[in-house]
Amino acid sequence: AAAEAVACGGGSSLWTGDDGLVSCRYASATHVGGSGHDAAKENQDATFVASCGGGTLVWGVLDGHGPENGRIASWAGAAALKEYFLGNVAALEEEPEEAMTSAFKAAHDGIGAALRAKYGPGNSAEDGYLLGADGEPIDGGTTATVAALVRGHVLVVANVGDSDALLGGFLPDGAIGFEQLSTDHTPTSPEEVARLDEAMAAARCVYDTGCEEEEPIDVFRRGAGGEWELDPDSLARVDEIGLGFKTVREDRPTTMMLMPSETGFPQQSLAVTRALGDHFFQQHGATWEPSVASLDLFDVAGEGGGGGV
Repeated sequence: AAAEAVACGGGSSLWTGDDGLVSCRYASATHVGGSGHDAAKENQDATFVASCGGGTLVWGVLDGHGPENGRIASWAGAAALKEYFLGNVAALEEEPEEAMTSAFKAAHDGIGAALRAKYGPGNSAEDGYLLGADGEPIDGGTTATVAALVRGHVLVVANVGDSDALLGGFLPDGAIGFEQLSTDHTPTSPEEVARLDEAMAAARCVYDTGCEEEEPIDVFRRGAGGEWELDPDSLARVDEIGLGFKTVREDRPTTMMLMPSETGFPQQSLAVTRALGDHFFQQHGATWEPSVASLDLFDVAGEGGGGGV
């Protein structure tokens, strides 16, 4: 089932209704990435497509993380998501945002079941995460970005992590424009650090300098009005030590860090603040709950002067 779930392939569909028609073509491609010492790393990506009938299609992209279990997490998550959507078409069409949340919970639970099958249920700690033979928490999780085309023209996007979903099209002047539909759940998000603070989470949002011996450099500080803002002293410090950018968008490498003094375990790090799996981090601020957005493609086409989306 998991192998089927990640074999997205490609296809097309055509939906017609009173408001017009939607022609859809889709395909998938994945690349392991990495270079130098990472050139031989494992591809932990997974994709799926669920053709639910009635003009409803669902696509998903999952990017696993964790050297031992990232691939298990992304494949198990993709399989569970596909199974949920194929079995709950009515829920997706009637209450799409609630259905997305239920689907992500099913995927999170599916990853937990896959990890228990690998390590054995006897390795579970009191709080539900798994412990390895060394007595330390077992890592492994995945981002997930899911897009559903409901009844042919309503686009619903849900995600955890930092795998982007973009809506692109032609602007009235003929240029190509796009906007991001997904939400970045990373340690550089003020909304996420506020959520962690409200939950009294033990995790800290810090720059990923790769130097465990040094005091972590916090990404944010409290502003004069109590709001969270990027700490200029921290930015000056990471510039001083030569911490570069990890993407062409000039994103700094950051991580959500758990210190031994807070957990009783060696230092733990996670590059996203929301994910499926990562059961130990779910006890300390991470969450499987997705951000969900929806829009009607006919409304978007109308705003854009009828251009292609």
